[in-house]
Parts: sequence; C-alpha cells; structure tokens
Amino acid sequence: MSTATKGQLKPNSANGAATVKEVISQKSQFTFLMIGIVAIIGTIRFIMEYGSIINWMQTNFQEPSYGWPSFKDFYITLIFGVFSVIANSIINMFTYKMFYNVCKEKNNEDIRVSKTIKSCNSLYKSIYFILVTIWGYQTLKDEPYLPKELFGKGHLQFINDNYPVQVWPVGLRCYYLGTMGYHVHQLFAHALHPIRNDFIEMFLHHVVTLTLYGGSYLINETAAGSVIMFLHDWADIFTSLVRCFTETTLVTCSVVSAIGMTVSWFYTRIYVFPMTIYYSCFDRDIYHGAKFYGDKYFGSLLIILYILHVYWFFVLLKSIHRFTKLGKTDDLQQRVEAKKTQ
Repeated sequence: MSTATKGQLKPNSANGAATVKEVISQKSQFTFLMIGIVAIIGTIRFIMEYGSIINWMQTNFQEPSYGWPSFKDFYITLIFGVFSVIANSIINMFTYKMFYNVCKEKNNEDIRVSKTIKSCNSLYKSIYFILVTIWGYQTLKDEPYLPKELFGKGHLQFINDNYPVQVWPVGLRCYYLGTMGYHVHQLFAHALHPIRNDFIEMFLHHVVTLTLYGGSYLINETAAGSVIMFLHDWADIFTSLVRCFTETTLVTCSVVSAIGMTVSWFYTRIYVFPMTIYYSCFDRDIYHGAKFYGDKYFGSLLIILYILHVYWFFVLLKSIHRFTKLGKTDDLQQRVEAKKTQ
C-alpha cells in the first residue's frame, strides 16, 4: 500500500470529504489564479497602449541626447541570465558535499539529494541578494528619491520628478536589466521544477516581477522600479538563508535567519513598500493630462505583489509558531515532495 507523501491532502473520512485545510488550500489556489488572469488582462491592455505612451514621451519631451529605453537593451538581461545559471551551477558544485553531510534526511536517498540541491540553490540566492543589495545601494544612495527609511538622503515624493526624462544615476541601466536576468533564470527554473503546492503563487510572483521589470523599464519608470527592486532584495537575503538551512541540522543558523527574515520582511515589504506604491503610481499624474493607463496598471501589479507579501508574511508567522510549539523548522513557501513509496 502506498503511503501519503509530506504535504499531500488527505480526505476527512472514508467517503472522501475534504478537510478544512484542503478547502482553504483550494480557495487560495483559485484566488491566486484569478489574480493572475486579471494581471494578464491588464498586461494585454498595457501592450496595446505602449506605442502611444512612447510616442507621447518622445514627441512632447524631445531630448536628442537622451538615451531612451529600447527593446535591444535587454541583451544585458540575457547575458546576466546566462551568468546566473553558470554561477548557480558553480556554487552547487562546491557546496553539495557540505549540505549533503548536514542534511536532516538520512534514510531516503532521493529525498536527501533533493533537499541537498535545494540548500545549494538557496545559498546561491542568498549570495546573489547580498551582492545586488550592495550594488543597488551604491547606485541609488545619492538619489533624491531614495528615502531615509532605506538609508538614503531623500524622500519618495521626488520619485517621479522630471518624468519621463529623468537623469539616470551611473550604472542604473546595467543594475536594472542585470538583476532582471536573475529573475528570468528563476522563472525558467521554477517552470521546469516538479510542481508543488505553491506552484501557482510562485509562478504568479515570477511573472508579475518580470512584467514590472520589463514594462517599467520600457516606459522609463526606472526611478520607482529601482527603489522597489532594492527594498525587495533585503528580505530575500534572509529568505534564501532560511530555505538554505531549514532542511539541515544547522538549527541555530535557521533560527537566526528566520528572525532576520521576519524583521526585514515586515519593515521593507509590509511597511515601506506600500508607501513606495503610493508615491510612484498614485500620488500624481505623471502623464500630464494624457489619458494613459500605464502608471495605474503598474500600481495594480504592485498591489498584487503586496497582497502576495502579506499572504507570505502570515505563512511565515505560522511557520514560526510551529517552530516555537513543536521545535521543528519548516520551509516557508516550498516543500520538497517525497515520491510515493509502495
């Protein structure tokens, strides 16, 4: 007789009645699916409007020497995407043995290998986010729109000043499109990975992230976009470390990482992020009376992203409660599914 794998939903009784957990899970998946459909509809409308926005920008703000964004610039994204794949593989090669030795799973070899690879991948992500957080701060630290809440010298109210011909700080184009390459890598890695119980939420997260990256770059909303990228990278350092250590015997490292993630997640994504959404998308008419949908479209996507952050923050709190009650660490968004055994 086959045994249920970890995370598999079980019937409440012999007649197959669903448990409360199963019903909530199904409703959650359906909700995120509907959000995804709405996001797709909004994206189609934005694509239809894109040509008009670009024409308005270049006609009303004629700056011969200004380097307007272009589709051809995305070669930087492709280069960094390939580099991310290679760097990830190198990190895995050098850390696999270490994580294999400290993996919690000692009995099932397939599960042990799967969890070891997950720890290696997560370590790569944490290294990546540490480096790009430093990169982002060095790029934005003197800009008038990097707020004091993010250790800048300015205020978010200046985030749309001089739009659409904002002066780009040195290195912003490479920072913007380079970090986008990492997310392209992660989207394909997620799509090719075995489907788990959080597949829809994570896939939606990757799609929304890349849409925001590409769309905001093409209509030159890079000031707002770069601040949003920067504040997100903080918590991702600790999120990746938690995923790295949660399947290992290094409990202290897991606990310290979880504390760091809780604090940084709440501060940057629950507290600072909504202020950034307001000032970048809803505080003023950046199109000077032109009836375009672009800023409100990106504002809607950012609100979707904020909803995802709040949802995952509650998942985080639930996981912390589980640890304090049972003394067991738990992955916050992903679970390695064991194969069914006979």
